[in-house]
Amino acid sequence: MNLAIIIGVSDYKLANSLPACKNDAKIIHDIISHSGKFDKTLYLSENTMSHDVKPAITKFITENADSEIGELFFYFSGHGLFLDGEFHYALTDADINKPKQTSLENSELDQLIRSLSPALTVKVVDACQSGVDYIKSAEQELEKFVRQKTKELNKCYFMLSSNSDQSSYASPFISFFTRYFVEAIALCNAEEIRYKEIMDYVSDSFKGNKKQTPMFIGQANFTEVFISVDEVLKENLKLSLDDNFKLMSELTSQPEKTLLDKIKEDARRYLDKGAAMTLLGDIEEEIQKNKKFSGGDFKDLFDIKHITDQYNSALPKLTQAAEWLTSSSDDFFAKPQWETRRVKKQVLKSGLNSIVTMSIMGMSPEYETREVDEDICTDIINTTELPFCNIISKAERLYPNINSSECIWLFFVSETKLAILTTFILFKTTDWEKEVALRQHAKWTSKVFELTNHDGIKDYISNTFTKFQDFSLEPIITRLNSEINREVQTSNPNPVKRSRSGKAS
Repeated sequence: MNLAIIIGVSDYKLANSLPACKNDAKIIHDIISHSGKFDKTLYLSENTMSHDVKPAITKFITENADSEIGELFFYFSGHGLFLDGEFHYALTDADINKPKQTSLENSELDQLIRSLSPALTVKVVDACQSGVDYIKSAEQELEKFVRQKTKELNKCYFMLSSNSDQSSYASPFISFFTRYFVEAIALCNAEEIRYKEIMDYVSDSFKGNKKQTPMFIGQANFTEVFISVDEVLKENLKLSLDDNFKLMSELTSQPEKTLLDKIKEDARRYLDKGAAMTLLGDIEEEIQKNKKFSGGDFKDLFDIKHITDQYNSALPKLTQAAEWLTSSSDDFFAKPQWETRRVKKQVLKSGLNSIVTMSIMGMSPEYETREVDEDICTDIINTTELPFCNIISKAERLYPNINSSECIWLFFVSETKLAILTTFILFKTTDWEKEVALRQHAKWTSKVFELTNHDGIKDYISNTFTKFQDFSLEPIITRLNSEINREVQTSNPNPVKRSRSGKAS
């Protein structure tokens, strides 16, 4: 028996939508259906929330657990996240602060696949860049990801749309990686096409493309056939691709604007300094108005106080923020200050595949300790005068049995863009009436806005405070639920004893 799982996620609640991904999944599903090779197919492109997708995959795997599986084909098109040594297939409700709950972990998928013991496993992953960047420190990126030893895959092919430090690109109608995957079949001159031939075609199609370089990993003998190819299938695929190209032509066939028209249109994105300072003032006011958490008793647990600061040097994990700033293509009016230090670090052993590739393959990275020179950011200074550099929103506890927390807002401005970096931090009690911030656990996230997008900025601030509230309340709720469970377990000092037969005694 051969199985196929096809997932295309176009709609996202907290990231930019990817209209092509649903189309990607449809054309792959059409190929799978026409081939007649796969006995059962799970096709998901409409209801793609985590509470829909993960149970559907689990049910599909469970229903076929007693069958002998010859091949399992897995295809995914959508956002991809790589966090703390784990690759995540981002689903519609993907939230970078709740990645395990709102995405499909690759390790979870691998465990489900291994339970079937397929003779051949194929993964095709067309994962586009996430709309919200996760900024990883070197130590986090190289943190060893140890998996429990499980049954190895027999034979496998992995086709990944880009390297770990690249984005995957798409037209509004089809992703380029999937397009070339389909083209390989549409232009096939034989009666069947091997996976190796598809990989070769896709690889040649991206040759010289420095922005996107697919990765292919094969742990098989390259004789494995994907599907049989007939003229009807090839004609249908050519028509599908031609329709996409026609739509693209219609979009690009509008009358050419003059250079002056283009300059005038682009100039609307620019704000003068006065307007930008007014916007920053509005942002400060929008943040400052949050004095309490909302809802029920939550508002009586903390007082929220806000502190604006002109200096960034005391902020946690400043190197992460500086690396993001340095890699940004926008000309923000800010400049990191660097200092080189000699440090001992765990680094991935030389000669091994990238940590992303190894994660997707289900392998555990291996590390070694070396002394290396590391550039540490000591400060980020603004190259223009701003009313503030950052704002710290601290939720100060009103009861001794809970802990305070803080949300740090870091701002970078250019003539057209505003970058907001945020991180949430918990406090720990170290003495009576004394707390310290656990800033070593800071994880910066970023979002970039056009300066003219006032509504988007306002909504982002509101959503961030909602996440900050959830972050602050989660350890309290978790601890209290744990204590309630312990009380229930100890409330009956004479629990019913059962004999080996299961009868109460």
